[in-house]
Amino acid sequence: MSNPFVFGDPVRDADFLDRERALRRVRDRVRRGASAIVTAAPGMGKTSLLLRVEDVLPQWAAEGGWRLCFHYLDAYTMAGWDTARFWHEALEPLAEAEPDLQAALRAALAAADDISALETLFEQAEARAVRLVLAVDEFEALLHEPGLHQGRFYGILRSLASRFPSFSLLLSSRRSAAELNQRTREFALGSPYFNFASEITLRPLPRKAVDALLARGRDRLDPADRAFVKRIAGRHPYLLQAAAYYLWDMYEDETGPLGRRERAAREFFGSVAESLLQDIWMSWTPYMQMAFTLVGLEAMAAQLPNGRAFDIHALLRDLPHLAPELRKLEQWGFVYPAADRAVGYAPQAEVLVWYLADTLTRALRPEGVDVAAWLAAQEWQGLLKRGEMQALQRALSRVGGLLQEGASILIRAAAEGAARHLRGE
Repeated sequence: MSNPFVFGDPVRDADFLDRERALRRVRDRVRRGASAIVTAAPGMGKTSLLLRVEDVLPQWAAEGGWRLCFHYLDAYTMAGWDTARFWHEALEPLAEAEPDLQAALRAALAAADDISALETLFEQAEARAVRLVLAVDEFEALLHEPGLHQGRFYGILRSLASRFPSFSLLLSSRRSAAELNQRTREFALGSPYFNFASEITLRPLPRKAVDALLARGRDRLDPADRAFVKRIAGRHPYLLQAAAYYLWDMYEDETGPLGRRERAAREFFGSVAESLLQDIWMSWTPYMQMAFTLVGLEAMAAQLPNGRAFDIHALLRDLPHLAPELRKLEQWGFVYPAADRAVGYAPQAEVLVWYLADTLTRALRPEGVDVAAWLAAQEWQGLLKRGEMQALQRALSRVGGLLQEGASILIRAAAEGAARHLRGE
């Protein structure tokens, strides 16, 4: 029997779940020749959504009367590119779309930094009802490419996409449109560069979709297993698929349900800790990292032996107000409101608490505790006043005495907790 859960690659066809609302919004933009920015944290399905657009584009073309030419580019492959290379790659689909466009296309490629040649090309494409749908995945990577991170490049992109219905631009980014505008503000003389595109944010999967996904493994995953997967992965698509994959794969383990869940959780954590979880952490602003650290510390204290010795209330009094960042984390599906928590929120996906615990354990080992170095690595110093920084250092130093096993004890507690919750204890 093959494992019904997949992760690691973008999902397509029947594996594509519950993004119909976002897809509908993209369709509305593309059918009008407008543009969109799909934003979300890593692993939420941005690439899958763009590839889904490619799959359904023929249907959209039939509905709108335009010939739609889809082209997908990954910004992480654009290392060392300049504007000429970008437009050479971006305009490739038009080479076969319409023979009458060839002269304008050659002129545009010969002078790719000349907006007038590009304008002529898209004017002629519009006259022939030909629309280029250009999808640029992980667009924020271009912020680090000197050959493309230029005001002229962003200006031409905005001008063409906002003026010509023959050019529909679909961007995906782990940075919000506001953050992209902030990062390109040095070049903008007038309006922000990315205000021409509608922002479409991918939210965590709704509970109904989570249940439908986990039901694929119902031959092996009992209700306690499914509760365990929800607890450790939340409603994050990639994390859900990965956690369910490892638990399904452990079905024949002879250690029993509890041991099977713990072993699966360890493999799951090992597979995502140094890749996706790190990417998620780094995609957050420093204040968001700080906010989740508070949520995570309180969650750890509730599960660790002697955890009551940790005073989260004192830390909350000494740190800045982080309500906006907590709301953002809630929108992205990493925390949920919890009236019984001092911070007001609990972690949605406990695997991120494990990641925080492991990170802190390495930084706070008794033989070389260096809280200041860990805080420096998070780039928090400039955001906190001296007293706030000292309070955080004291709190983290106390945590070091509780975290003897890093994430291990938390993984064990999660495995045991899923079963207890099911029994109503």
